[in-house]
Amino acid sequence: RIMGDSVWAMRYLSLLIGVPFVAITATVTRRLVGQSAALLAALLVALSPLLWVYSQEIRAYIAMPLFALLLLMLAEQLLRKPSRRAWLWLLLIELITLYTHNLAVPIVAWLNLSVIAVWLWQRDVRRIGSWLVTQIVIALAYVPRRPRLTRRSCGRSGKLTLQASNR
Repeated sequence: RIMGDSVWAMRYLSLLIGVPFVAITATVTRRLVGQSAALLAALLVALSPLLWVYSQEIRAYIAMPLFALLLLMLAEQLLRKPSRRAWLWLLLIELITLYTHNLAVPIVAWLNLSVIAVWLWQRDVRRIGSWLVTQIVIALAYVPRRPRLTRRSCGRSGKLTLQASNR
């Protein structure tokens, strides 16, 4: 209610997330690939029709590409130069991502597969063990959200039902 109850006010948060997404895309791409690729990535993101639509939605769809990009950046930092700070930021953003939208589950699954694959390649079993422990903590922190999702999907009967949408 800080910005009001109008449709524009409700969509404003998506816009505030969508605009810096361009700059964050350029920053992450520059770190991973280089300056030319960063400019091209920023241009493609800025001109993406899908992201334009997401930046106008009331739902949190625009947050998912942003959080996926932040998770990519933090995972790269963790894999390149592991530190307690990198671990904590990665886990915090991962938990926020999971609580933001259901689409976060495949993003987090991708993150886990990627990080574990790199450490398996490097034969760093100690870090894999630490990673799995932290992911169990994240899963336990995510558990309070699960009953609500299950009730929404199954309704009062306890059976999963599919409902047609007019969209």
